[in-house]
Amino acid sequence: MWLLFFVPLVYAVAQTWHRFADAFGTKAIRVVVPVGATAVPPVDSPQFRDALASLTHTTLSPGHQVALLVDGPATMERLEADFRAARRSIAVQTYYCEPGRVSDWLKTLLMERARAGVSVYFLRDGFGCASLTHGWVDSVRTAGVRVATLRPVRWWAMHESMHRSHVRIVAIDGQIGYVGGFGFADKWIDHGGEPTALEEIG
Repeated sequence: MWLLFFVPLVYAVAQTWHRFADAFGTKAIRVVVPVGATAVPPVDSPQFRDALASLTHTTLSPGHQVALLVDGPATMERLEADFRAARRSIAVQTYYCEPGRVSDWLKTLLMERARAGVSVYFLRDGFGCASLTHGWVDSVRTAGVRVATLRPVRWWAMHESMHRSHVRIVAIDGQIGYVGGFGFADKWIDHGGEPTALEEIG
């Protein structure tokens, strides 16, 4: 009975604290736009770079290349080649991974690279990856992959249960990065044109 009172109370206090932090903990962002400039500067202009750095609080450095991978098969094909070429480190953070061909493919690659001496890290979301079996996790751990779970779903932390990380990012050797909406599940690969195949920019 006490749970009916206690859990909503903890949730309300946590929400109030987050609202307070959001209201008073944020910094004002000021972007100077020259008189007569368009609302959005051209992407290849110094003004765009400066505005992006200011808005994201990120230091941007030149000399990088970007490629768009517009569907699951293109992403997985390129990712596999980069995994196999990794020599120092592979770090995977994902919101979504479920049992199937794609997660088995991922498991095989991570285990292979870990056994080859590459430092491999796998950070999974506690909710989005909840369907991964203990056997899957134990297999990659035994091969040397360091596995961690972000915010496991626990009854005593229900007020944080929806504070999920939807980040999907892969970093290889500190040189190659993947970001986007892809996940490690069969619905992200081609199903012969069926509507169940998801197309994501990665």
